[in-house]
Amino acid sequence: MEAKIKHYRISLLINGVIAILFGLFALFVPGGTALTVVKYFGLVLIIGGGFGLVNAMQNMKLKKSYFSILFSSIVGILAGLFIMIYTSKSLEIFAIVIGIWAVILGVMQLIIAWNVMSGNKSKKLVVFNGILTLVFGLILFFNPLESVKALTVVVGILALMFGGILIYLNIIFSNIEQSDK
Repeated sequence: MEAKIKHYRISLLINGVIAILFGLFALFVPGGTALTVVKYFGLVLIIGGGFGLVNAMQNMKLKKSYFSILFSSIVGILAGLFIMIYTSKSLEIFAIVIGIWAVILGVMQLIIAWNVMSGNKSKKLVVFNGILTLVFGLILFFNPLESVKALTVVVGILALMFGGILIYLNIIFSNIEQSDK
């Protein structure tokens, strides 16, 4: 039991410190943090596509189905390269797509609230959520990069709180470990 508690303590402490460092970076360099996350995503697509290519070639040699794996791997590599080369533009496109999605979702919620929920007690909540989602989408659509920076700051604040909680749990586990002795 003592070894398990020590393992959890170390894991909590390491993850807490990482979360706090990420949170600080996100707060003080929001644009850089967002761009770094996008670059890592592009890198993951390239690596995943590379593994897919290897798998497709192995399937070719074994005379198994390979076309869909080959196609998706090539698309993944090309998307990853685009993201790595045009990081800022990729982030902007992503924010605009999310903005369009949020506008559509907000409008759909408002339509549902007015047409389907007449007399329902939850109608006000659905209308409020629809308006909030619509405004969020419009902000992302018309100001994508600044919106992403603002969201990165929010994520940074959450990461700081999360990291603090993990370190606090580490201290609690430490107290449990001390009281067991």
